[in-house]
Amino acid sequence: MIKPLVSVCCITYNHVNYIKDALDGFLMQKTDFPFEICLGEDASNDGTRGICVEYAKKYPDKIRLFLRSRDDVIKINGTATGRYNFIETLKECKGKYIALCEGDDYWTDPYKLQKQVDFLEANEEYSFLFGPANLYNEKTGKFSIRNQYSKTEVSKIDLKWILKKGGGFYPTPTLIFRRDVIAKFPNWFYLHSTGDYPLAIMAAITGKIGYIDDIMAVYRVHKNSLTNKSYEPKECTRIAKAKRDKNLLFTKSLFSLNELLSD
Repeated sequence: MIKPLVSVCCITYNHVNYIKDALDGFLMQKTDFPFEICLGEDASNDGTRGICVEYAKKYPDKIRLFLRSRDDVIKINGTATGRYNFIETLKECKGKYIALCEGDDYWTDPYKLQKQVDFLEANEEYSFLFGPANLYNEKTGKFSIRNQYSKTEVSKIDLKWILKKGGGFYPTPTLIFRRDVIAKFPNWFYLHSTGDYPLAIMAAITGKIGYIDDIMAVYRVHKNSLTNKSYEPKECTRIAKAKRDKNLLFTKSLFSLNELLSD
């Protein structure tokens, strides 16, 4: 492979009905720079691994496949997580920029990477860039916009804002960030059950948070999701609030803002 400017980091587990959409969304990207797809498959039991192997063989110039074992799964508070797969796949990424999209989400805009890289190349003070997404409710078949902000709201997003809100402000399939953000994983990164909140904190410590008001990805809600199982709006709201409360407790129990900034 030519050294990529962007690494697409995709972790997947039991996404047999979704992983093709994710991979096709990566492969359709039209860019004036090379990119790679780092695909971490976490020993699924539903046929996902076979699809990943098939794609990796078909597109060896684009896809680097990492086959994990369930023996390596990290448990946090007694619950199995995708943390090991996520961290190890991130470590394999060679690009200057890393774009995230889990195996049950997908991209809809063939110029997603190009638009985002153009922004980051022109604005070196930004470490982290995201946008709104279409949330797809698998049960109802309906779409709704998730995490859309005004210019005024975006201007307020910084480290203090993230810590006060408790994360949950960006859809993961829209995210791209500089690899420098993960040059070092602090000890506290391993203590949270999901990676999106600690990653946002690390990015906000490293640089500014950017936003492009362009819907370029789909975030799914389905019964097999590890984090978004409910189809009902009220239950989704309750789950989101519980996540924020958990994130805030995590932050307050570990360190003060000054400790974060000096880590």
